[in-house]
Amino acid sequence: MLTLLQDYQSSDDRTKEVEILSLFTKLVTKVSPAIQTAMPVICEIVLTSNNMITQDFNGFPDHRIHFYKFFSGVIHHSFASIFQLNQDLFRTFINFILWAVKHEHYDIYDIGLDILFIVI
Repeated sequence: MLTLLQDYQSSDDRTKEVEILSLFTKLVTKVSPAIQTAMPVICEIVLTSNNMITQDFNGFPDHRIHFYKFFSGVIHHSFASIFQLNQDLFRTFINFILWAVKHEHYDIYDIGLDILFIVI
């Protein structure tokens, strides 16, 4: 499982497969108790390997929506794992939420508001 994420993390932005984010979203929503101890590492890798969505609001739309769906799943099924992130990663996570709320794409905006509501 971590091998997939490490491969995703080390690959070039243009070659990253959105299905990896989709797979980990399914894992979080279906079997989060079984992977609870790995959640902080999974969240860290997902947060640090998606810099391409910070470059503009329109690039990599599939990655962007699956990124936010992943963190929606984390918030709904493994809330405590967010607070196990170090301070810099937690700040990055909060910034991603704020970027989602400002997004022009309705689905991302909606997911961002849902995450923000739960975190607050």
